Amino acid sequence: EYLSVSAEILGTGLSGSITLQENEAHEMPDVMLPFDRAATFPWQSHALWFYSQMVRWKQIEHTSENMNVAQQAYRPDLYRAALKDTGAAVPSANMKVEGALTVETAVGSTGRLLLGPDGFFDGKIFDPDDVDSYVASFAK
Repeated sequence: EYLSVSAEILGTGLSGSITLQENEAHEMPDVMLPFDRAATFPWQSHALWFYSQMVRWKQIEHTSENMNVAQQAYRPDLYRAALKDTGAAVPSANMKVEGALTVETAVGSTGRLLLGPDGFFDGKIFDPDDVDSYVASFAK
């Protein structure tokens, strides 16, 4: 009702089974992870990666001010405060290198937290401490 999508379509996406062609279902148990692997954590590195894509597609000018605004839009401090008394494992860091994990990896957190592989389709790695180089790597 809220998404204007049938329950059947939503159920398919949440089932862990993906149909690529008619009558060809593939089991993919990790296709939807709403809570595992810090799925909802507001990584500031994600904000910076989205920012880099906006620069790439000329939706915004690449400046240190714009980069700072993008980074500060994600608030891991508020997330931690909201989950403080729940016992949920929350990452200790605000940013991470994106696209570098090839296997499940334990990370520093308030509990046991594993992050899964996070590679990009193009094989690039995004280092939030070097956004300038990442942006410069895009074909002009």
